[in-house]
Amino acid sequence: MPELPANLEKLPWGDIVASVIIVIAAFFARWVIVRMIKRDKETLTSEQRKWISTTQNSTLLFIVVGLLAVWSLELSRVALSLAAFGVAIVIAGKELILCVTGGLYRAGVKPFEVGDWIEVGNFRGEVLREGMLTTHIQELAPDGDFSHTYTGRDLTIPNALLLTHPVIDLNFNKRFVFHIFEIILAENAIDPGQDFETIQNIVDEEWHKHQEAAEQYWSHVRRRSGIDLGQPEPQVNLETTELCHIRIRICIFCPRDTATSNETNITRRVLSYVRKRNCEEVQSAD
Repeated sequence: MPELPANLEKLPWGDIVASVIIVIAAFFARWVIVRMIKRDKETLTSEQRKWISTTQNSTLLFIVVGLLAVWSLELSRVALSLAAFGVAIVIAGKELILCVTGGLYRAGVKPFEVGDWIEVGNFRGEVLREGMLTTHIQELAPDGDFSHTYTGRDLTIPNALLLTHPVIDLNFNKRFVFHIFEIILAENAIDPGQDFETIQNIVDEEWHKHQEAAEQYWSHVRRRSGIDLGQPEPQVNLETTELCHIRIRICIFCPRDTATSNETNITRRVLSYVRKRNCEEVQSAD
């Protein structure tokens, strides 16, 4: 059997084999655990995603600790040599160090968890996975878009942003939202003095379908904040546009997934009422 070259014989083969075994065992264990958590499901709950994220981070931590334990003797021998490159490494890996620091900050402070809705800088979304270097989110519609929907894009945010931008908790809007929309009518379409109460009643009737759940959730928010936030009743305001049209601005506190249907129902009923009123006026004039 041919002998190995002298330079290869000097390599720490025991440490190399042990390192390979640690890496393979860690990734195999992670694969098995993730498969057990997913169970061939197409969609995952927030709790399942949280466990997957924990498993992935634990795997990375296990590999790092294992390799440090195996190579501790070798690392101590080259510690002095590495010190000479310390400054260069810090400068070159500044962004990487910031990402790791941001990951430690997130793990220690816990400003959010998997499944939370957050806004960091210009990014808004639901947290899917947490890593040591990055945070993955499912993007939400931008601020000001009242559709309250996902865009379908999966974003990866460097954890360095957690150190340089405030983390805004959007969980309040995950279940219920203040849905604001407008109905524009012609100048003489309604009589503000006589028809305002009717429009208010239409809005109240639609909101009444979700009133009990909305008030319970609002009470929960008040208890958590410790602040008297008032009551979440619907608000109806009459304004005029630059073209002297009538603008009806409506704000209702409702479940997020019913916001669009509520807007549609209220708009349809208001327009039907205006049409019926105008037809009656024409018939009276005749």
